[in-house]
Amino acid sequence: MLWLCLYFPLLPLQVFTRSETSRSEHPALVSEQGRVLCINTVAATSGIRPGQSLTTAMALNDTLYVLLRDTSKEVAAAHQLSRWCYRFSPMVSLKSPDLLLLEIKGSLRLFKGLNSLLQQIIQGLNVQGFTAQWGLGNTPKAAELFARSALKQSTTNIKSGLLTRQLREISITLLDIPDKQI
Repeated sequence: MLWLCLYFPLLPLQVFTRSETSRSEHPALVSEQGRVLCINTVAATSGIRPGQSLTTAMALNDTLYVLLRDTSKEVAAAHQLSRWCYRFSPMVSLKSPDLLLLEIKGSLRLFKGLNSLLQQIIQGLNVQGFTAQWGLGNTPKAAELFARSALKQSTTNIKSGLLTRQLREISITLLDIPDKQI
């Protein structure tokens, strides 16, 4: 099996801004419980970072678009994305609103290889206004770990031994598992 994980770290922001190109030119953030959850690149250039208080963010840039997190929009977008992903694989799993898993080994021949498949998926996401970090692995957890780490994987080197060596370089704390398990 070969798993592709699509991780959407900007989903809380993109559910608001993906169809509004004018907002991409202005600093924007999503706030939850008085804290910055997610920012666009323009806000990042102002020194705003996830985890900061909303007060600090507003002091750094007083022209911010401040959006309150809407988890129902995130869930709706995730379901729409998971349905869309069925064009690439018959095995699609929505792990959380920001994480999709696809078993793609059987799709490689149909899409003329891994590079072509990845290119079609990333371009399709971009057209819809979403960006994703992706990772490949022989297991869903390995693919998730690569995706969350944002480690640049070589799309031509998916051999088991190489993936295992690359996995050793990534901290397991990036996985969404309880501390006791870690």
